[in-house]
Formats: sequence, C-alpha cells, structure tokens
Amino acid sequence: MNMKEVVLKLENVYKTYHLGEIETRALRGVNLEVYKGSFLSIVGPSGSGKSTLLNIMGLLDFPEKGKVFIEGTDVTTLGINEMATIRGQKIGFVFQQFNLIQHLTALENVILPMLFQNVAEDEARKRARDLLKMVGLEEKISRRPYQLSGGEQQRVAIARALANNPSIILADEPTGNLDSKTGKMIMEIFKHLHQDKKRTIVVVTHDSYIASYGDQKVLIQDGRIVSNHQTRKEYIS
Repeated sequence: MNMKEVVLKLENVYKTYHLGEIETRALRGVNLEVYKGSFLSIVGPSGSGKSTLLNIMGLLDFPEKGKVFIEGTDVTTLGINEMATIRGQKIGFVFQQFNLIQHLTALENVILPMLFQNVAEDEARKRARDLLKMVGLEEKISRRPYQLSGGEQQRVAIARALANNPSIILADEPTGNLDSKTGKMIMEIFKHLHQDKKRTIVVVTHDSYIASYGDQKVLIQDGRIVSNHQTRKEYIS
C-alpha cells in the first residue's frame, strides 16, 4: 500500500459564518492532505475552527472558497445528490454526542446507513452483526441506546461509521462525553482500525492524550493551520 496516496485534500479553504452583523471567520486559507492509511489528529482550542474543518472534510458543510478533493474528485463541483452519495459511500462519522436513533436497536442503528446505500437487508443485517461483534457488543445488539452506557453507545456509533466500508473515518471529540477509562477503550478501537484494518482516520480533539494516538498532528488556531508534523506513537506500550 502506498502510504503517500492522498485520499482527502483541501486547497485554500475559507469559511465564514454570519449571524446578523456578527461575522466569524472559521477557516482562513486551509491547505491539508490526508494520506491513505494515516491517523491524523487535529487539535486546537475552542473556537479555533477544528470542527468546521472536520465538517468540510466530511461534506457536512461547504467552503465559501477553495476546493475539497475526495480520492481525487473535486467534490465542490458536484451537486447536492452526488455529494450525498460520496459522503454515504466514502466517509464514516463518529460524533461526541453519539447521534444514535433512540427508538432503534443497536443492530438497527448500524443497518440503517447500509439501507440508504441500497444494500440488501440480509447482507446489511449480517454485516451489522459482524461489526457489533468486532466492537464487543454482540450480546447487546437488541438494546436501544438508552439501555447502553456512554461507551457502549460510542462503540455502536463506530460500528455504524464502518457500515458502508468507508475510505475515511472522521471523529469529532469521540471521547468528549466519556470518562478517561472508557475514552481509552474507544481510542484502542480506533488504534485497532488503523493498525490492523489499515483505515484512514481523522480525529478532532482538544485532549493531548487522545491526539497522541495519531501518527500525524495538525494544530489549528484562529482558522489557520499553524503546525503539521509526524508524531511519535506514545500509546505503544
């Protein structure tokens, strides 16, 4: 595998939010490349633009200026439906708030994104079971989110993110609502996905310990990337 193959690229990306007369310049000319099989940590203080950056990388938000490439395709030239298709097929999301559907079981939450991509129900059900087993929840596939702990809900969310076998996994403060022990367990799953499954992972965090799981660290301040460097794997025991 060519570790220098670029799977996601931002070119001169700007984003400004307007609320009445208040203008917030969230991103100011961001250039960034994410390589296949890498584990990128994006860090920065509150309000630095890191979540906006992740949302634009994941096609949940759109730049006012600049380009975004997913596996070589300039997605900023595509229509809404085409972007939604790429987002559904190429990108898996893990959020701080879990964002599970409360009236669905763990299994059904993982199945759902596959049905949106027209995967046959039997195939979707089998894959969802396999993914929940991978994250250690094979005994709780019939539980609804309110019957699960925070760590268990986040593991369901990770399984859901993997449902359509995406090229890129994006995680926004994935341990932010968890205690440190549970947070470490979640990061060990990301570590496994990166090292053993060769997944490309991007994690936004304000926590230096969580950031240490990455092999590349980007620091963003005031909407600009101020450093971008390879990191030593501090988590390896």
